[in-house]
Amino acid sequence: MSTYCPAGEGAASGAPLVGQLLDWAQAAGATRAQLLADRGNEPALAFYRRLGWASTQLLPLRLGLGHGPIADR
Repeated sequence: MSTYCPAGEGAASGAPLVGQLLDWAQAAGATRAQLLADRGNEPALAFYRRLGWASTQLLPLRLGLGHGPIADR
């Protein structure tokens, strides 16, 4: 699930929204949560760190659909 609303930045609605999402995930049996944030998006990174999120050793990879070796098959 992904959500972004520029008009909502700084509106103090982010933490409750993340909390509700984590509550839902835990009730559904999830034992961990992961998210992606752009490395250069310092406000978002600071927000998630304030909520207790930490960096991992995972390496995200991306492939644009319609480009690259898979699209050439």
